[in-house]
Amino acid sequence: MENREISVFWETFGAFRKAYVAAKTPVCAKYSLPRRALDILLFLHHNPTFNTAAQIAEKRGWPKSQVSTALKTLKARGYVTGNFKGVNRKTVYLALTEKAVPVIQTGTAMQRAFFNGVLSGCEARDLEAAKRLIQQMHDNLKTGRD
Repeated sequence: MENREISVFWETFGAFRKAYVAAKTPVCAKYSLPRRALDILLFLHHNPTFNTAAQIAEKRGWPKSQVSTALKTLKARGYVTGNFKGVNRKTVYLALTEKAVPVIQTGTAMQRAFFNGVLSGCEARDLEAAKRLIQQMHDNLKTGRD
């Protein structure tokens, strides 16, 4: 990549994050939730097999302390429960509750609207190419971490 392309990449990445935070703000306000708590609800909804605090922190690259704090809020509000499995008393497995459903519905609607807006005007073939590119970048980064 050329210097200008690298610069545009980082500018776009920053603008994307800023716009996504702005899109989440009304959902967080509606339910009086911290942003990280909404992020975790949506993560658990989209990734039900990654259901421990450690997995959430690892997969999203968030500090464990932020995940722990957000989970305390979610448990206190009845959106998430934590249970042990079998004889393992070290790992708490998280589950969404029925009370979380309206928040998740609002959050996923926000995500759809956000991505529809960001991807507006993109051709189907370009979106498919972007999916392949993002997957390859993910694979390259994952390989580099291992």
